[in-house]
Amino acid sequence: MKTYRMALLVLVLFSFFGQQIIAQELSSSERFALFISYSPLHWLGQGYPTTPDAEHPNTDGIRASGLRSIAGFGVAIPLARALTLHPAIELTFDEYVFKPSIGKAFPTFKSTGSQVEQNAAVASVMGLFFQVPLNFVFVLNESINLELGPGLNFYFLIPTQALDGSENIERIGDYLNKDLRWFYPSVHTSVSFDLDTLIQGAFRIRAFLPLWQAWSGDGLPFYDHLMLDLSFLVRFKL
Repeated sequence: MKTYRMALLVLVLFSFFGQQIIAQELSSSERFALFISYSPLHWLGQGYPTTPDAEHPNTDGIRASGLRSIAGFGVAIPLARALTLHPAIELTFDEYVFKPSIGKAFPTFKSTGSQVEQNAAVASVMGLFFQVPLNFVFVLNESINLELGPGLNFYFLIPTQALDGSENIERIGDYLNKDLRWFYPSVHTSVSFDLDTLIQGAFRIRAFLPLWQAWSGDGLPFYDHLMLDLSFLVRFKL
């Protein structure tokens, strides 16, 4: 009986939203557009302890979970009624330290440096984020839309500059990009609204899921390197 009720509810919701989509003309979120995006609230999870204990005595220089910023650009490509593809490139910058005693690389601060441990390496790291999200568009009214969908994302972390005289910073990149650590499925939702006939704004919430935690063997919580953000987009319709 519960399964029957759930199926009936899904059918009713699908019918309602389907009628809403079909009844509307092509919405502003279903047109070709160039867009820029910016998030000052991009949260990166870090699951390794940051205070020493009996099991983790060497935590110097490891940064806790926290916020950073990310920005980029992309294009909105209509695929079908109420469905668009939003390929994009985003960039972020951070600092990482590789700790030989643990054999892992962690987010850190410039002030930490390689002093935390002999033969440690610390470097500025550029995050190059290739994103391919699908966008399902639900028209709320003539100027406001609800958008949501899944995505496939490829996040490559590239050491760009050694800090504090560090050597062998390639160890950071080798660790951060092995075991498919660059593969991040995602889910997102956003509300878009017309600012002008050819300009649209949107507030977006995203979650990037580190599925590689399932096979990496790190033994860290799933939220390690989980990414969540609240971002703002401006689309220029073509």
